[in-house]
Amino acid sequence: MIQRVQTVYLLIITGLMSVMFFLPLARFTSDASISYIFKITGLYDPKGFAHFTWGLESLIALIGFISFIAIFFYKRRKLQVKVCILNIFLMLAFYGVVFYYYSIFKENPGITTMTPGFALSFPLIALILNLLAIRSIRKDEALIRSLDRIR
Repeated sequence: MIQRVQTVYLLIITGLMSVMFFLPLARFTSDASISYIFKITGLYDPKGFAHFTWGLESLIALIGFISFIAIFFYKRRKLQVKVCILNIFLMLAFYGVVFYYYSIFKENPGITTMTPGFALSFPLIALILNLLAIRSIRKDEALIRSLDRIR
């Protein structure tokens, strides 16, 4: 049953989380037109590295890993649903951590504007795909239960 549609959803989630390691989440601009790039690994200034963000990096790695591992729980559908629900909470926690770092970076007196990147929407897309995967897993569970009835 590994060839089900929820496997495709979970693989896309894993791919999206992997791509986030290479794309910027946002770009901060200062009064002096200095551009800071905010990635999940940290906040980079034009000269080099400015601030670590280990929380984001580990959270994205954990979300991608859990999505990939959930694929192999196809024989234990209830556990697969629970793992997907855990992944939803981690995705929501990602946005909480991003907001936390945003508030820290915004306190810097030189930074004036933030331009979000399209990679910031990947966890939201992954959250929607995760909900679709849960719906598909529950459909499979209902199908299996209907076949187990005595006729």
